[in-house]
Amino acid sequence: MALLLGVAATLGAACGSLPLPSVDLREWHLPEADLNPLLRIQHRPDGAVEIEALGPFIDVRQGPEGLSHAFRPLYQYKQWLEDDGTPLDSTDVIAPFWRHESRKNGSRARFWPLFWWDTRDDFPGGRRWTSILFPFFWAGDGPADDDGYFAFWPLGGRIRGMFGLHTYDFALWPLFMRTRMDASADSVSWTVLLGGGWTTGGPRDGSWRALPFYRHRLWRAPDCTLRTDEHTVLWPFFTWGYDHMDTTPSKRTGVWPLYSREDSDSWYRTTVLWPFFRWNRERVEQDPDFFYDLPWPLFRWSRVDDSERFRLFPIYSRYDAEEVSSRAWMLAFVRDMRWPGREAEPIGLLSITPARHVPFMRPIEESWQPLFTLWRVQSDGEVTETRAAWDLYFHRIGPEGESLSVPFYARRPEGPGRSVTRWGWGAITTRRDELGLDSLAIAGIELWRR
Repeated sequence: MALLLGVAATLGAACGSLPLPSVDLREWHLPEADLNPLLRIQHRPDGAVEIEALGPFIDVRQGPEGLSHAFRPLYQYKQWLEDDGTPLDSTDVIAPFWRHESRKNGSRARFWPLFWWDTRDDFPGGRRWTSILFPFFWAGDGPADDDGYFAFWPLGGRIRGMFGLHTYDFALWPLFMRTRMDASADSVSWTVLLGGGWTTGGPRDGSWRALPFYRHRLWRAPDCTLRTDEHTVLWPFFTWGYDHMDTTPSKRTGVWPLYSREDSDSWYRTTVLWPFFRWNRERVEQDPDFFYDLPWPLFRWSRVDDSERFRLFPIYSRYDAEEVSSRAWMLAFVRDMRWPGREAEPIGLLSITPARHVPFMRPIEESWQPLFTLWRVQSDGEVTETRAAWDLYFHRIGPEGESLSVPFYARRPEGPGRSVTRWGWGAITTRRDELGLDSLAIAGIELWRR
């Protein structure tokens, strides 16, 4: 079985990236064209060639970073350059199901939710790989003699590097489990017959449980100061104890899910009918951090450090932080996200992936969103691009000038102070400069020139 996993992983790595044969559209000297919505070809100031066909369905770009192409929503291949000039690429087929991507430190592939493959070339000592044929087979290896592992769920085996654990051993899951964490001190946690267990070493040393009857939870700070000392009877219902004993000690009592209260000298936290009603607040007068769910998920207002969030579901939501500012109206129908000094991205009608800037969601956004969006604006500070009605309306403003495209009408810059306008897919063409109309042509035949 391990051999099958290795073969599958090798095929995934070999076939993960499926770009077109090596071509360079810039060498073809394609003429600019605007047959909206059938075909649009445009040359960018940086030398890139952009080809769009059938509205948002077909997209090809050849630029300094390489060749990217998409046939939405079935397929997408992207190339880009990291800040240090490292070339990277990714391939998506019916996102989010199949994805392969190259990285500076290796590559990864997935066929969600069945198969994952990941390699790292910068792992200390050499190359490391992991593979999962979910949920049954887990395997991986690395440069050291003891880096290899294999597990056949639920019968038994060992898994490394999962959920921050150094090793996870199990036999006849969930009857027997053992976890080990590499922290300031080696920590081993044993689980027997699912509900019983204890921990030796590390920050949780001395914790034990006989669930659901009793649990004693201990946690120590890196300097070995006891941080948490909590007791639970009839887990998870009755809890009492202390937390944050290494900084601002707090006392907690709770009867889950009816009521929970945690108090310290600098803040308090209260929960009623978890998770619906929660309110937390710092005990300071100037700009306190706070958190209110009254009730969740309909109303939320919170401030943590320099970020603030407000939500009145499903009418309006707002999030402000130093690195991003976001507004959404009517849940996902109108969304405005801004990165100070980088880009703005208001999106209209339907945002099918509200969490699209999460890496797993990004391929869904790139492959599917253009087919559902009525209006979108993107800006990097120099170039602002507006698209509407599935790209039937296209407007771009940049250092080179202003471009506008709608069915049977297109206007583009041809240099400083110059522009060309075409009606009826080029049946009538006019050119203008600083002095006004410069030429007129019909069906490609020039009738007048100043």
